[in-house]
Amino acid sequence: AERERSRESDFLRRQNEATEKSKALEAKEQAADQARQQYETAAQNALQVLQTQQASEFSDIKTHADVQKLATEDPFRFKETLDLAVIVPELVRTFPGRFAVGVLLPDAARDLQPRYGFRRWPAFVMLKDGQYVGAVDGLRNWDEYVIAVEELLATAPSRPPTVGIAVKGPDNNNAACGS
Repeated sequence: AERERSRESDFLRRQNEATEKSKALEAKEQAADQARQQYETAAQNALQVLQTQQASEFSDIKTHADVQKLATEDPFRFKETLDLAVIVPELVRTFPGRFAVGVLLPDAARDLQPRYGFRRWPAFVMLKDGQYVGAVDGLRNWDEYVIAVEELLATAPSRPPTVGIAVKGPDNNNAACGS
């Protein structure tokens, strides 16, 4: 009988230990689940804050055309636009009396972009007697501007670049416009 009680006591002790381990694991599971839920809620809130902030600050940017428009019209976001306002007068001082400068408002500049073929902003176009000579687009190193202006001043007026649309010639071959 003593042996039986000892076995039963040992069995109950092991059963109690297993129950306690099970309860401890269940508590850890619940804590992990609660931590996961808190994380997911916090992540969702953070994402919503980021989306709201982005939407308010950049709500006007939806397409590549919007980016191009902003590059010419929003100097607070695209500082390069303001850089050209400093660079061009310096070029005029570097080449005194060789050329004059005119500035276009953004709408007019966008209208002339296809006509003169520049692709990046900011850009300046050089004309001689109202005829196209060339364009310098995008920001560059000072030396590159000086070289480009020297070359443009030495260049005779020509036809502005085309937009690169292929057309069919009389013999059904592709040819560039104006060739």
